[in-house]
Amino acid sequence: MAEIQKYKKKNGETAYQFQAYLGIDPRTGKKKRTTRRGFNTKREAKIALFRIEKQVAEGTYFQDSYIRGMTYKEVFERWAPGYKNTVKASTFFSVMRIFENHILPSFGNYKIDKITTHMIQQQANEWKKYSNVSKWLNYVNKIFDYALINGMIEKNPMQGVIRPKVKKAPKKKFYDRHELKIFMEALEDWNHPQALVYFRLLAFTGLRRGEALALDWNDIDFEARTLEVSKTLSESEKGLYIETPKTKASKRTISIDDKTLDILLDWKKYNNHSRIFNNTKGAFLTPSKPRRWFRSIIKNTDLEPIPIHGFRHTHASLLFEAGASIKEVQKRLGHSKASVTMEVYTHVTKEARDTFAEKFANYIDF
Repeated sequence: MAEIQKYKKKNGETAYQFQAYLGIDPRTGKKKRTTRRGFNTKREAKIALFRIEKQVAEGTYFQDSYIRGMTYKEVFERWAPGYKNTVKASTFFSVMRIFENHILPSFGNYKIDKITTHMIQQQANEWKKYSNVSKWLNYVNKIFDYALINGMIEKNPMQGVIRPKVKKAPKKKFYDRHELKIFMEALEDWNHPQALVYFRLLAFTGLRRGEALALDWNDIDFEARTLEVSKTLSESEKGLYIETPKTKASKRTISIDDKTLDILLDWKKYNNHSRIFNNTKGAFLTPSKPRRWFRSIIKNTDLEPIPIHGFRHTHASLLFEAGASIKEVQKRLGHSKASVTMEVYTHVTKEARDTFAEKFANYIDF
């Protein structure tokens, strides 16, 4: 058993120390001892020695010291497999990209128990220029929560972090009826049959981007003039794949107007694949492709760019303008809750109010 010894510090004060044998370190295969100094009383030294001897006897000393010495990245690597089992593969893929591109480069190499609130605050302030800063900090916090639960840290340093408020630059979210008409005319002039089908479907059916890219010809009933939504195209670390839609309400059958059906039929004459959208090799069309199409289409117009998802928003706004009810729009768009549809409606009517005065003044013209 280790002995506690009295010694004198450089300043002349009395202190206590001990040296304890810890056994064989499983990581190195070598015998290991530890020396602890600086205890003000013999009782403090006894308590510390007792804890170490207890851990050695239970075989947990090296395990506990190793866990407490883990880096943020090592803790993340323990957390990730469990998290993977709780979300869809596409969600897991996108979250892993956030860690790889932003979080791990910032915290990965630091010991988990040495990361302070101040360090996180500094990084949060640097991330302020990104609109996703709040989401990134939420994922940073998940690793600290995991470390706290597993005894790797005694306190979560995220608790004192002040999250920066990001002022998002106002960006156009959707097109009005006049702007959509300009876009569709530019799209037809661009003479790209597959792009015409894609954007026509988004603007005139309200499909989500992945729902459109997952369509095959069996999903279209030309006689009934309907389209069945039962799947979506997603991305994981293994690549593009088909999965179930976003929610149960996303599975739906919606009507299609005659012109959209005609455009689909024209494209079907040239497309020999089972899928409506595919690349030149017959594989899935990547989600980035329509974004490149969009930039080319509006290049020679005065239109402001909108997100590709904005065509779904455009469809919703025009449905409301045409007199559709909240319930009808909810069902057509596949929203699981009417509150989601109401948010779209509120946003549309707010933008209409914000621009009404200017439209009125331009119309009066004096």
